[in-house]
Amino acid sequence: MLTVENGVLNYARDKQAEGADATLTTTRAALDEIVLGEATMADKLAAGEAVIEGSREKLVEFLSLLDTFEFWFNIVTP
Repeated sequence: MLTVENGVLNYARDKQAEGADATLTTTRAALDEIVLGEATMADKLAAGEAVIEGSREKLVEFLSLLDTFEFWFNIVTP
């Protein structure tokens, strides 16, 4: 379960929120491919490797709020 509270994304394993706007079900392997840029969420949904229950629009809205960062970035700069 992912929740956002005070601008912080929190994860709770093996829990489901009552009244969730959307539920995304996928495998770890499919999620890894998405995160690594080897596939898109649309690819996984079309292939049946990911399933959305509830409001697809709310999930898209949530994902649009996440920042993307360069893989290599300076942790400390002078």
